[in-house]
Amino acid sequence: MAEWKCMVCGGNVVDGQLFTFIKGGPIHWSCLVKAINDKFNGKVPSDVLAILTINRHIHEGIVLAKESEQVISDDSVKQVISSRRKLLEGEAAKLNVDMLKLIESKYGVNIP
Repeated sequence: MAEWKCMVCGGNVVDGQLFTFIKGGPIHWSCLVKAINDKFNGKVPSDVLAILTINRHIHEGIVLAKESEQVISDDSVKQVISSRRKLLEGEAAKLNVDMLKLIESKYGVNIP
């Protein structure tokens, strides 16, 4: 099981938790949301919220896929889920980049 340190709080980041990677490193999802909320003084623009919400659902899907991979005994089914999880991970990474670019270019804010 992989383990990292959250770039914001310094706590452990492990598989099974809701987390992501941004340009500075791994970050708990809750730390990312708090950092964004803090940068916007609690008034996060709706376009940023929309991307953040979609991205959270993608990350939840990644966690569910990883959990499913652990309990499925049929190798062919496990491979299907694994390949879809990898696609979700790629999309999540792209959406993180898009979201952070939007926040920086449109609002002049760097996260975290």
